[in-house]
Amino acid sequence: MTDNAKQNAVIYCRVSSAKQVREGHGLNSQETRCREYARHKGYDIAQVFQDEGVSGGLIDRPGIKAPLAFLKQNRNQAYVVLIPV
Repeated sequence: MTDNAKQNAVIYCRVSSAKQVREGHGLNSQETRCREYARHKGYDIAQVFQDEGVSGGLIDRPGIKAPLAFLKQNRNQAYVVLIPV
C-alpha cells in the first residue's frame, strides 16, 4: 500500500431486539461511531452489514454471513473489519 492509498474497511453492526430496531436505537449510532473512527484512521468504507433484532449468541446470523462472504469474494484485497463495542 502506498502512502496515498486508503485502507479498505467494512462495518458490521447488530442489535438484538426488535424493539431496538423499531425505535431506532443502536444501528445508526453504531454505524456513525464506526464511520467516525474510519474517517479518523483514513479508512475507505466499502460496505456496511447489519443484523437487526438477532441475538449475538446465534452464530447462524445473515448479517454476519454476508461480510464473511464479501471478504471471501474479495480476498485479493485487504480489509479492516469495524465492529462497535
